[in-house]
Amino acid sequence: MVVDWNAGSFGLPRVAVASLAFVALLSVVRPARANPEPPATYDARVVGMGGTAVAYLQGPAALYHNPAGLDGIQSFEVTASLTNLMVRFRAPFAGAGSETTSDLNYAPLFFLGGGARISERVTIGLGAYITMGFGGGFQGLTRLGTGTGTCIDDPVTGVHDDEGTDYCPATPIDQTVFLVVGELAVPVAYKLSDHLRLGLSLRLPYAQEAVRTVQEVLPAVYQPVEQEVSGLGVPGVLLGVQWDAAPWLSLGFSYRSKVWINMSGQTTLDILGTPTAFPTRTRWNVPHAFRFGAAFHALRERLLLTTELKIQLHHEANKRQVFRLEGAGPDLSTITADFNWRNVYLFSAGAEYMALPWLAIRLGASGSRSATPPSTITPFTPPSGILVAAYGGLGLRSDTVDLDLAFAWGGGAAVNIAENGPHCQPGDRVKYGCSGSYDVNSYFLSLSAVWRR
Repeated sequence: MVVDWNAGSFGLPRVAVASLAFVALLSVVRPARANPEPPATYDARVVGMGGTAVAYLQGPAALYHNPAGLDGIQSFEVTASLTNLMVRFRAPFAGAGSETTSDLNYAPLFFLGGGARISERVTIGLGAYITMGFGGGFQGLTRLGTGTGTCIDDPVTGVHDDEGTDYCPATPIDQTVFLVVGELAVPVAYKLSDHLRLGLSLRLPYAQEAVRTVQEVLPAVYQPVEQEVSGLGVPGVLLGVQWDAAPWLSLGFSYRSKVWINMSGQTTLDILGTPTAFPTRTRWNVPHAFRFGAAFHALRERLLLTTELKIQLHHEANKRQVFRLEGAGPDLSTITADFNWRNVYLFSAGAEYMALPWLAIRLGASGSRSATPPSTITPFTPPSGILVAAYGGLGLRSDTVDLDLAFAWGGGAAVNIAENGPHCQPGDRVKYGCSGSYDVNSYFLSLSAVWRR
């Protein structure tokens, strides 16, 4: 993150202005970063089967999961999919006892892709999709901080204030975060033999972030902060293979390379009552990921059973974030924020039964450990611990069109932090690991259509 400004024009000491900018940038970016990727997306068939895809999926949606599956396209196919992700958080904003339940936050995750066979062995494609999306936050908050003070109404002025170090606004305030990461993919699949398929996809990432919050920018000084940043990232690749090891067994593997996205824009702070915009730069990392899967075919292809392991190397990609502030002086020119995210191991299983030649019934389940450790938990991060999900769906098939519907729920046991951690104290510019109960419930509704000729 880079901030470049002439501090003298604001009438504040240079270090104080730099501190305001740094803290605001650090505070607003961290919550958005801590939302791992949804466990199941694109298309609705995949969602209905617990997010499994790498071993069996063929068609345009394979360019997101395993590009080797594009080889299943006979001539030309197009897939359009929309996964509606809805999330409700419960978390404290001023220590234990201040838990607040958010509204149902909504994030539409879309996919549009197509593929065409250009020779007996080669299939090419093109697609765009949301890798990760989040929108919303908490409304009507009446207290921010660590829970070390008491909110009262001043008997003389009537102003709602705090006897300790927390912030108690006279008018309830909102805390909102919006983040979206999308990619444009250009894949190619090659049929090495009748039983072995290879795939390669070039990924071009893009990210956009918007934040509206109130933060403790200086000790006991809370100020509104607004941020708008966006940018294109360094291209990455997705490699994949599918192997029909036996008439009843298919195996799949994919590797997604790490990419990083340099975002730029501005952050607006309320300096001495005057909104002031600072040029802002930051970086978002999408981690390396591996997927291993197996699909079992039975009952003359009417029954498909599949299982998959997905590994996301968040610990390497999201261990810390480095901020660089130009013109802030040697003490603040480089700031490092630690996240200490953990690697995610996601286990999933799914089943599809063709009840009729044109009707498919699907079920799935998944489980994983959250990337968020208790020491860095925030109101905007999925709680630490084990997260589980259940899935179901239906599909209609014909020679030229497939229509699919899927639904899912995901969540886990509430996480209870007994006392404020070392980074949740009065005066801490960035607060995480605060005491209280953290809980989340996620709901998925996915729709997709496939057209082929």
